[in-house]
Amino acid sequence: MPAKSVKERISRALLPVAVLAAGVCAGAVVYTTKPPVEEEPPEIKPRAVNTMAVEVRAVSMTVASQGAMEARQAVNLVPQVSGAITWVSDKFVNGGMFAEGEHILQIDPRDYELAVVSAEARVADAAQQLETVRAQAEQAAAEWKQLDRGTPTALALRKPQLAGAEAALKSAEAELVKARLQLERTHISAPFNGIIIAKQVDRGQFVTSGSQLAEIASADEMEIRLSLPEREVVKLDQQKMRDQGLKVRLASLTGESGQIWEGLVVRAEGRIDPKTRNTVVVAQLNGRQLLAQDGVSRLTIGQFVRAEIAGKDFDSMYELPRVALHNGDSVYVVDPENRLRERKVTLLDINDENILVAEGLDAGEVVTVSPMTSGVDGIEVVSLGKPETES
Repeated sequence: MPAKSVKERISRALLPVAVLAAGVCAGAVVYTTKPPVEEEPPEIKPRAVNTMAVEVRAVSMTVASQGAMEARQAVNLVPQVSGAITWVSDKFVNGGMFAEGEHILQIDPRDYELAVVSAEARVADAAQQLETVRAQAEQAAAEWKQLDRGTPTALALRKPQLAGAEAALKSAEAELVKARLQLERTHISAPFNGIIIAKQVDRGQFVTSGSQLAEIASADEMEIRLSLPEREVVKLDQQKMRDQGLKVRLASLTGESGQIWEGLVVRAEGRIDPKTRNTVVVAQLNGRQLLAQDGVSRLTIGQFVRAEIAGKDFDSMYELPRVALHNGDSVYVVDPENRLRERKVTLLDINDENILVAEGLDAGEVVTVSPMTSGVDGIEVVSLGKPETES
């Protein structure tokens, strides 16, 4: 191979290396000779937020709950005598309503009527015996006085026989009272204004003393047990509840809209529910409110109702939109330099739309009502004012 050809090949191989080296050298010269770049801090623009001024307002608290309608008084109706049932009222059905003293059932009275007749005869006989013994005692006393034998003995004056006759009459009279009472007890009446919850007997059935005839509940007064968490209990005026009761509005969960009954929350039960850790308060209302004009109950015992209890009244409270609340117990206040400052507050109430602040704010302060992320404490903001309420 000729020497010139070898040199040409070597030259062509080294040419790219030479070009690359020249580029590196040129870059190094440019880098070392360029003027220094002055760094400028990035411009941070104030964040636009919705705000509102804090205003003091009077607030009347309302506590919501629900519970089951129960009769304040419910008893098992039982007879005090035995016998066959010979008559039942047409109202003696489940759901039937009775006035106090109204006739419900009749037990066969014939045996008890005969017992009264027999007792009356025994009273008459005992009364006759007493009159006989009394006359004999008076005669014995007169004879003893005529004979002038000194002080007579009790036996001579027939005093033991007189006492025995008097006791026999009292016993016969007591038996008569008992027989008449037994006869009266064959007439079964309503012990109070009530509703038949469940009947267990009917006409023709033989019942014994103490057997259950029906379960009857008072229609005069109903009770509703309402379970409240501690945060709701503090909204109630406990002293007022004990002294005069707290007004409560009750409505059926399944009834017609607008059907409202007025009652009173009169007491709190003396223990915390071990399962829910809630306090139970008891509302009462006149059961006659539950009746329609035809006398039929518009609510059934055991039915659930909504309850709205009138709570405490506060003269100065701060109400804010729910969006103003952050981290569970804080709001962001805009300071005089238009910077956000996180502020812990004491909440009295919170719902899906609003919060009520009891402490931690002053009237006139400006708070944000825009959604905020964490780490914004101290940033500069510009206020857009309060957002318009959507119609």
